[in-house]
Amino acid sequence: MDNINENKFQLIKRDVRVLQKYISDDNDINNWRKIIVIYNIYLLYNYLQVNYYLINILSKSNKPFNQEFKSIFLFFYMICSLNSSYSYFILNTSKIDPNLAMSFHNNLKEYIY
Repeated sequence: MDNINENKFQLIKRDVRVLQKYISDDNDINNWRKIIVIYNIYLLYNYLQVNYYLINILSKSNKPFNQEFKSIFLFFYMICSLNSSYSYFILNTSKIDPNLAMSFHNNLKEYIY
């Protein structure tokens, strides 16, 4: 891993630790808000996994477009869903801590957008 990506990865890990502290500690944050943020993280992870799987399938396929249409459609649907779940993750994190949400966005935007 090059130095820039490693530094970015360290910043993302730091933000995750801060978010974990907000979620796991007993504080004045509503439990439903915590559950929503955890659910957003779950969706992000699942959409990323499915997108990587579909990229792998589509990159190895030599079938014509009309035979691959279903996989291509599913891929674009999942990309849009990933973008939506990322946006909701940033929105719901900003309701907990706006500075943390901005930090997440600054560190993750090049990977999501």
